[in-house]
Amino acid sequence: MDENTNSGNSGMRSDSKVGDRGISSIKRGAFLGIIEVILVIPGYFIDLIYLHDITGMIDANFYPVKLPANAFIIYDIFIILTLLSFIPYLLSIINYRNGFRDIMAVDKSFSGPYSFSKYIIIFLFVMIIAMLFLLLNGFSVFHITIAPTVHGFNIDAAIVMIVLAFIVLIFSIMSLIGFVYLIIGLFRFSEIYNQGIGKVGAILYIIPFADILAPIFIYISASRAEKSEKLE
Repeated sequence: MDENTNSGNSGMRSDSKVGDRGISSIKRGAFLGIIEVILVIPGYFIDLIYLHDITGMIDANFYPVKLPANAFIIYDIFIILTLLSFIPYLLSIINYRNGFRDIMAVDKSFSGPYSFSKYIIIFLFVMIIAMLFLLLNGFSVFHITIAPTVHGFNIDAAIVMIVLAFIVLIFSIMSLIGFVYLIIGLFRFSEIYNQGIGKVGAILYIIPFADILAPIFIYISASRAEKSEKLE
């Protein structure tokens, strides 16, 4: 009875090296997620305080109006911060996925999180490309210096932005599936090591604003799991 009940946990600990590697990867992923949160927070404030007002000055036809002199600087800072946050976020997901891969060697329930989390990685690469385009050309739709325009509307830049938006939409749907499996993997990881705080962290990933606490809780969970492994 006891052997069947504890088969999942004993299977997990049957190869300590695999367990250690998996825990270390998830801990590293959570740490990088914390760095991503630190970089994202200034962007939230810039968006809340400045960008809403700036975009509100532009009508539905993207026709240029008198924008503040610092509009371009604020826009560039926001895009740069967003880009910088994507780098640790991407590395965080890669490390989570590596952790799932290692743990999957002794627990096949992690095959789904490992397999589907790749869609998040693909999505982030697409977003990085989109952000780079916006950084270089984002406001070009409001100018007439790059391509022929109709009523001040830059056609070429607008078409590229629409295509990018469509591509981002497609991959965002795919990443949503991957994100669900990522949460399942992190929840399962915390469940195996009896870390309630990790379960809460996994759930927080789906709650806006509260998700900034998710990597912190996962990091605590992985740290405790790491210590428990060393005591075995």
